Amino acid sequence: MSGACIIELSDDDDRQRIANGPVYNLAKVQKLVDLHGFVVINEKAQDDQKQDFVPPLSDDELRKIIRSLEARHFHRSERCITTNNMIVDADGYSISWLRSRKCEADRPGTGCDVYVKLGFRESNPKCLILSIHN
Repeated sequence: MSGACIIELSDDDDRQRIANGPVYNLAKVQKLVDLHGFVVINEKAQDDQKQDFVPPLSDDELRKIIRSLEARHFHRSERCITTNNMIVDADGYSISWLRSRKCEADRPGTGCDVYVKLGFRESNPKCLILSIHN
């Protein structure tokens, strides 16, 4: 993204929404995930990855979800604070995922809705997963 993020404070919660998102070019995000991988950084995201999905969502499946995202899956961008108090600008995406075939569901209501929020630290190419849940 070019230029600074425009932050809007939410009236109904403590979220800092980024009005001019997405922050990151999705194709570049996917390439960086292929080259450098990712880490599920927040404790809640780690718990959700294991508890919100039956069976638990593996890192391999999460990588396939990220690789399947398209611009149309974009939900919104936010400035987030990680479990270890790092501030990260992040993009959220939502996709209907067919776990049995490890691909996007081709019909409404046939897949599991998956929400993933991702971002990066300055000058570090590893993708940070801040949230992953259904």
